Amino acid sequence: MKNKFWAKSNPWETIMEHTEALLRECQRFMKIYPDFVKKISRIWKLLVLTCIHHDWGKANDKFQERILTGKKQMGELPHAILSIACLNVQELVQEFSMEEIQALYAAILFHHNREGLLEYKFSQIKAEFQEMSVDISEMLESIQKNSQKYPLLNQEKIYFNSTFSLKKYFYQEFPVDILNPKECEKAVFYILLKGLLNRIDYAASAHIPVEYKNDFLEEGLQTFMQDLNDERLLRGMEKTNWNELQEYMKSHQEDNLIVVAQTGLGKTEAGLWWIGNQKGFFILPLRTAIDAIYDRIKNKILKNNKVEERLALLHSESLETYLQLQEQSSFEWEDYYIKTKQLSLPLTICTLDQLFPFVFRYRGYEFKLATMAYSKVIIDEVQMYGPDLVGFLVVGLSMIQKIGGKFAILTATFPGFIEDLMREQGLKFEMSKTFVKEECRHSIQWRQEEINADFILEKYKKNRVLVICNTVKQCQKIYHDLQEKMGICQEELLSHDLMDRELNLFHAKFIKKDRAVREEAILEFGSLLKKDSTPNDRKGIWISSPIVEASLDIDFDILITELSDMNSLFQRLGRCFRSRIWEKEGFNCYVFDGGDKKCSGVGYSIQEEIYEMSKNTLRQYFSIHNSILTEKTKMDLVGQTYSKENMEQMAPKYYKEVTNFIKNPSLYLPNEMSAKESQFRFRNILSERIIPLPVYQQNMKEINEIEEKLKLPLNDTKSAQMNNGRGEKSISKEERIRQREELMKYTLTVESYLLKGVKIEKKIAINSYQEIKIVSCEYDFWVGLGKINKAKEKE
Repeated sequence: MKNKFWAKSNPWETIMEHTEALLRECQRFMKIYPDFVKKISRIWKLLVLTCIHHDWGKANDKFQERILTGKKQMGELPHAILSIACLNVQELVQEFSMEEIQALYAAILFHHNREGLLEYKFSQIKAEFQEMSVDISEMLESIQKNSQKYPLLNQEKIYFNSTFSLKKYFYQEFPVDILNPKECEKAVFYILLKGLLNRIDYAASAHIPVEYKNDFLEEGLQTFMQDLNDERLLRGMEKTNWNELQEYMKSHQEDNLIVVAQTGLGKTEAGLWWIGNQKGFFILPLRTAIDAIYDRIKNKILKNNKVEERLALLHSESLETYLQLQEQSSFEWEDYYIKTKQLSLPLTICTLDQLFPFVFRYRGYEFKLATMAYSKVIIDEVQMYGPDLVGFLVVGLSMIQKIGGKFAILTATFPGFIEDLMREQGLKFEMSKTFVKEECRHSIQWRQEEINADFILEKYKKNRVLVICNTVKQCQKIYHDLQEKMGICQEELLSHDLMDRELNLFHAKFIKKDRAVREEAILEFGSLLKKDSTPNDRKGIWISSPIVEASLDIDFDILITELSDMNSLFQRLGRCFRSRIWEKEGFNCYVFDGGDKKCSGVGYSIQEEIYEMSKNTLRQYFSIHNSILTEKTKMDLVGQTYSKENMEQMAPKYYKEVTNFIKNPSLYLPNEMSAKESQFRFRNILSERIIPLPVYQQNMKEINEIEEKLKLPLNDTKSAQMNNGRGEKSISKEERIRQREELMKYTLTVESYLLKGVKIEKKIAINSYQEIKIVSCEYDFWVGLGKINKAKEKE
């Protein structure tokens, strides 16, 4: 008899120990979600069987040799195939239907989401099984003899057959389409079975809980209100309570909702009340907004208590945030990050692309979609998404509803056609009344001309002016025009830091560390109060691209902006008089619609039909009405302008693009792509990170040192053992991540089409599949990325 039947090597763990760990996680899940488990009792019974049998194929000699030596063995079969060969179908048919058994086999067979699993011959499978079956019998005997070590395994029935009985109709995929009404019930069954197996298996392998209980959020919200009132009493103010929006969400926790509410009504707290003491995902469109809400919940509601067991941050740079947090507290960043990626924590603040790629049904999508079955999902500010993401959102919400989850859309404006599309997809929800204050914050002058520096200077009266252009190129043009007209020379730029300058520029084409400096500066400049709580008396002009539209908590005196589309315009208005009421004569917002020409970016980053529809509607509105635009009027304009009828007639190309994302079946073929590929496709990424050559030249020593460190082998347990004898240098996982993030500070993102034919000075490898190009181009701290140089053609 073998001494060990290994399943894992880091740390070492036998098949029996790993299986017992899965059963412990099953019990944990049952204790946290007893009602859900009761609801899916038939699936749960099969799920326990998949947990028991999923790794038995690892008992074969070739796998055991590989795990001991680290070398793949000739003729080795994937262990999942041998695991299903162990099942006793004669006993299974006594308790389960044929369709349920097929789902069981498929869930085990594909639990690692590998390709090519159906290409092996039955003769090969049978031969390997017969060699292994004696080992399985010995393993079972060991389990029975060690009932104290494997108490949960000894309580369960084992469906093992020492005689080869695998049939071809069990050695196949279990194709299902949750969006097809005829297959929906079958699809839900399989997605829950395989998805929950993945959740439990990954948790047991990582030695983390599959779930943490949410028994804190409602109490935390009540404490938050008590703290707020204590502070108000100290200031001599009356007590406050939850407002009408928040009470509405609190009383509709069991409903799917669409709620339109103006900015400043406490939508974050309202959304948290709707989640209550359930598992929840709070989805926002921008990373900066996500970071702000994460910090707010962590500090104000959780009071930094057990954060790593309660709250997760999930976006493309959340690992960097966790490493920064570790420096401030004592938690273990790696465990926290694993819990976050595995969706173990009760409350996750994230971007849409981190959760919704399951609409592509990539290999392994069941992991996330099954989690949605007992979760509540909030979508914040739906008007920020383009046509592709709107289409994915509608499909994703449909899948969440079918699997059993709940959703709520919380938004400042809501295009009417999206409501119609959702109803056409069979989505059931309650449309609330609009929540709005009857107050005026914006008085608008509509100008039928191109934005220009002369007008901006005319309105700059030693106040705080925000100028928003649609493109970086236009921002830079206006910046240079103003710099010339204001007589600001290069020497003056160098002698002042950002906070002391009258003219500044902010857009997405700065390297990461320069952009961070600017973001901090504009937040401080745009605040009504200084850090010492005295009134902010700074004066100056900030020119920005659309990256300030949402999430940045700034409040300028004057806004001068190009028109993009109606939704974006109303977002931009929120950067001026954000928390103040306009009670003066005249205007505080000026909108330039391009006149007879198009504004910058139209036809490129801005969809032309939507721009023209917005331009015509708003021109007509301001020709009839006065300059005052209330929050209720903004909501009504968006709802009416973006109605289904208008979209079909006035923006047919845009509308068709949205509906194609919903209807095109080629997007949803099972096992079409990997999780990474689906996330890439979901984000519609047509860009890549580069280091501008001037940045590299100025920071060559630091960048080259980082590059050398990234080349070092990882000093995990196995590598350390191999390298110790040779005296080779190595790098820890944490240090490698830190070095990678340090390198990213010198990068910026550019559209891929701009890099065709450009001069690449060098490439820095991040890992085996990712590299960063050093590109010949213009760049400086004050204006960001300039002209990109093309490579000279060979003669």
